[in-house]
Amino acid sequence: MSDRTVIAPHGPQKIGKYRIRAKLGEGAMGVVYDAHDQDIDRPVAIKTVHKHLIDAAGEEDWLTRFSREAQAAGRVLHPNLVTIFDYLEQDGLPYLVMERLEAKTLEDRMAQPQSLTLTEVAAIFGQILDGLCAIHGASIVHRDMKPANIMLTANGGVKLTDFGIARFTKMDRTSAGMIGTPAYMAPEQFSGGDVDARSDVYATGVILYEILTGKQPYRGGGITAVMLATKGESVPPPSELAPDLPAALDAVVMTAICPDPKGRHPSAAEMRTALLAAVSTHGATLTAPPEAGATRSVETMIGRLSLTTMMQLEESLVSRIGPIGKLLARRAAETALTQEDLLQQILGEVSDPSEQEALRRTVAGLITADPGRAQGGLGEDDLKSVIAALTPHLGPIAGTLVRRQAARSASLSHLLDTMTEAIPDANDKAAFLKTAQAQIAKGPRHA
Repeated sequence: MSDRTVIAPHGPQKIGKYRIRAKLGEGAMGVVYDAHDQDIDRPVAIKTVHKHLIDAAGEEDWLTRFSREAQAAGRVLHPNLVTIFDYLEQDGLPYLVMERLEAKTLEDRMAQPQSLTLTEVAAIFGQILDGLCAIHGASIVHRDMKPANIMLTANGGVKLTDFGIARFTKMDRTSAGMIGTPAYMAPEQFSGGDVDARSDVYATGVILYEILTGKQPYRGGGITAVMLATKGESVPPPSELAPDLPAALDAVVMTAICPDPKGRHPSAAEMRTALLAAVSTHGATLTAPPEAGATRSVETMIGRLSLTTMMQLEESLVSRIGPIGKLLARRAAETALTQEDLLQQILGEVSDPSEQEALRRTVAGLITADPGRAQGGLGEDDLKSVIAALTPHLGPIAGTLVRRQAARSASLSHLLDTMTEAIPDANDKAAFLKTAQAQIAKGPRHA
């Protein structure tokens, strides 16, 4: 399908400040372009929605609502989510500017003849569910979980894309026809019922079933699931089709794909915990690989800088370019091999010369005064402070969650961000963060 959304290949073309280099792909929902951010010399991907879908929405405030939701999605920063850098409108069309990944989709991987090991499956789905936890914590439901929207990076990282967009293209039901892949849609998406985090749990369960058995549980998606349930029938559990699988995994998958939302795992976090317990009985682990793009080597600055300095670097960028500054500071530290390299990468995120000079002085001073990172990563006193602040909100499980995430966090602020996302209530999030930062600031440090 093609309409005026598609940019013609003749001559240089731009969307806002971004120069279009090529079309990466076109699907039922929209078009994705390979583009270049000239201000900071960075490759990006730009996605837009087909004009005929916008017209089908038939609402004058469509762009306003889409913009609001896009901005909300852009504020959710997590290693297992494709980062949204910018949102803009041009000639009545919305554009999302995202990080450009050198990655393949889970759909591509599933098409390869070599099957995934249970350990690989566990690592992939652990990260999928972590990403879902992040968007659900921000009150965003993906609504279009399918293998094509799950990106696999070369170093084993997983990133979810297209989260939260489906409802703005009337993906579940539209006069233009069914959009998306019905096989992964929960029954409530077909019936017009309430769609929440459990709808994403359902889709994730369907994908997991398919990877484990080579078959989709319900070829017709949620409609087939409801019809079978009405007749008192169900699909066979994974271990019946793949006898080498641990029987404990059956309960995880079958709970996730229950036609009734009330019978599913109530959250992505609980599905992840159940999956961890099930695969551990078979000798597999749910430990996620290094974060996408991260290089946890002593040769990079992330392994040398103290946690306090990392927090200060992140805060310096946040004060100048907003919340995305945290992620950009971490990425710079994860790839920079020298102090000068780190300095130049951070300065590249600010275009104003006067702001650059002020940032140069701040960053140079922080790096020069940095005492270096202690061996063993996050200090024990820091972890105790975070656990103490989190326990009133999550209970005894707080200690387990904090220590598990600490092993995968590039900085203390990254750990705080992740733990904040685990708290459902907005007021409780703010209270936790305030308490944790206060306790960390007054306690002894091991950074």
